[in-house]
Amino acid sequence: MGSLSLQDRRAVYAECNKAIKSGVLTRPRKCEGCGKIKKVIGHHPDYNMPLIVVWLCTKCHGIAHSSGGAGRGKGRAVYFEDELWIAAQKFARSKGLSVSTWIRGLMAAAMKEK
Repeated sequence: MGSLSLQDRRAVYAECNKAIKSGVLTRPRKCEGCGKIKKVIGHHPDYNMPLIVVWLCTKCHGIAHSSGGAGRGKGRAVYFEDELWIAAQKFARSKGLSVSTWIRGLMAAAMKEK
Protein backbone atom coordinates (compact mmCIF):
# COMPACT_ATOMS: atom_id res chain seq x y z
CA MET A 1 0.00 0.00 0.00
CA GLY A 2 2.79 2.41 0.83
CA SER A 3 4.43 1.83 -2.56
CA LEU A 4 1.43 3.20 -4.47
CA SER A 5 2.22 6.38 -6.36
CA LEU A 6 0.36 9.60 -5.70
CA GLN A 7 -1.18 9.29 -9.16
CA ASP A 8 -2.48 5.79 -8.36
CA ARG A 9 -3.89 6.92 -5.02
CA ARG A 10 -5.63 9.84 -6.73
CA ALA A 11 -7.20 7.39 -9.20
CA VAL A 12 -8.55 5.38 -6.23
CA TYR A 13 -9.96 8.55 -4.65
CA ALA A 14 -11.57 9.53 -7.97
CA GLU A 15 -13.19 6.10 -8.30
CA CYS A 16 -14.48 6.36 -4.74
CA ASN A 17 -15.91 9.84 -5.35
CA LYS A 18 -17.57 8.65 -8.56
CA ALA A 19 -19.16 5.77 -6.61
CA ILE A 20 -20.48 8.24 -4.02
CA LYS A 21 -21.98 10.48 -6.70
CA SER A 22 -23.60 7.53 -8.49
CA GLY A 23 -25.02 6.07 -5.26
CA VAL A 24 -22.89 2.91 -5.23
CA LEU A 25 -21.29 4.14 -1.99
CA THR A 26 -22.98 6.20 0.69
CA ARG A 27 -21.03 8.41 3.05
CA PRO A 28 -22.50 7.91 6.53
CA ARG A 29 -22.78 10.59 9.17
CA LYS A 30 -21.32 8.34 11.87
CA CYS A 31 -17.64 7.40 12.33
CA GLU A 32 -17.09 3.64 12.04
CA GLY A 33 -14.23 3.94 14.54
CA CYS A 34 -15.63 5.78 17.54
CA GLY A 35 -19.32 5.70 16.60
CA LYS A 36 -19.76 9.45 17.00
CA ILE A 37 -21.82 11.50 14.57
CA LYS A 38 -19.16 13.59 12.87
CA LYS A 39 -17.95 14.52 9.42
CA VAL A 40 -16.25 11.39 8.11
CA ILE A 41 -13.62 10.77 5.48
CA GLY A 42 -13.00 7.61 3.54
CA HIS A 43 -10.09 5.44 4.61
CA HIS A 44 -8.92 2.72 2.22
CA PRO A 45 -7.55 -0.29 4.12
CA ASP A 46 -6.44 -1.70 0.76
CA TYR A 47 -5.98 0.49 -2.32
CA ASN A 48 -6.44 -2.60 -4.51
CA MET A 49 -10.11 -2.50 -3.45
CA PRO A 50 -11.05 1.14 -4.06
CA LEU A 51 -14.70 0.72 -3.12
CA ILE A 52 -13.94 -0.87 0.24
CA VAL A 53 -13.98 2.22 2.39
CA VAL A 54 -13.99 2.62 6.15
CA TRP A 55 -15.61 5.90 7.14
CA LEU A 56 -13.64 7.56 9.93
CA CYS A 57 -13.61 10.92 11.64
CA THR A 58 -10.37 12.89 11.52
CA LYS A 59 -9.23 11.62 14.92
CA CYS A 60 -9.84 7.92 14.12
CA HIS A 61 -8.34 8.33 10.65
CA GLY A 62 -5.20 9.74 12.25
CA ILE A 63 -5.05 6.79 14.65
CA ALA A 64 -5.41 4.34 11.76
CA HIS A 65 -2.46 5.92 9.95
CA SER A 66 -0.26 6.57 12.97
CA SER A 67 -0.34 2.97 14.09
CA GLY A 68 1.46 1.38 11.19
CA GLY A 69 -0.91 2.07 8.35
CA ALA A 70 -4.17 0.69 7.13
CA GLY A 71 -5.27 -2.52 8.76
CA ARG A 72 -2.16 -3.05 10.87
CA GLY A 73 -1.22 -2.58 14.48
CA LYS A 74 -3.25 -0.67 17.03
CA GLY A 75 -5.18 1.23 14.34
CA ARG A 76 -6.73 -2.01 13.14
CA ALA A 77 -8.84 -2.14 16.30
CA VAL A 78 -10.35 1.21 15.38
CA TYR A 79 -12.43 -0.27 12.61
CA PHE A 80 -11.93 -4.02 12.38
CA GLU A 81 -13.34 -4.98 15.74
CA ASP A 82 -16.96 -4.11 15.25
CA GLU A 83 -19.59 -6.84 15.16
CA LEU A 84 -20.29 -6.50 11.44
CA TRP A 85 -16.64 -6.99 10.48
CA ILE A 86 -16.30 -9.99 12.79
CA ALA A 87 -19.47 -11.52 11.31
CA ALA A 88 -18.14 -10.91 7.78
CA GLN A 89 -14.87 -12.65 8.67
CA LYS A 90 -16.68 -15.67 10.12
CA PHE A 91 -19.02 -15.96 7.13
CA ALA A 92 -16.25 -15.62 4.55
CA ARG A 93 -14.10 -18.20 6.35
CA SER A 94 -17.04 -20.61 6.52
CA LYS A 95 -17.16 -20.43 2.70
CA GLY A 96 -13.39 -20.88 2.41
CA LEU A 97 -12.88 -17.29 1.25
CA SER A 98 -10.97 -14.29 2.45
CA VAL A 99 -13.13 -11.33 3.43
CA SER A 100 -11.75 -9.29 0.53
CA THR A 101 -12.60 -12.02 -2.02
CA TRP A 102 -16.11 -12.35 -0.60
CA ILE A 103 -16.64 -8.57 -0.67
CA ARG A 104 -15.36 -8.35 -4.26
CA GLY A 105 -17.98 -10.97 -5.20
CA LEU A 106 -20.73 -9.01 -3.47
CA MET A 107 -19.67 -5.83 -5.20
CA ALA A 108 -19.54 -7.50 -8.62
CA ALA A 109 -23.07 -8.85 -8.08
CA ALA A 110 -24.33 -5.44 -6.94
CA MET A 111 -22.81 -3.73 -9.97
CA LYS A 112 -24.56 -6.20 -12.31
CA GLU A 113 -27.91 -5.38 -10.69
CA LYS A 114 -27.61 -1.62 -11.38
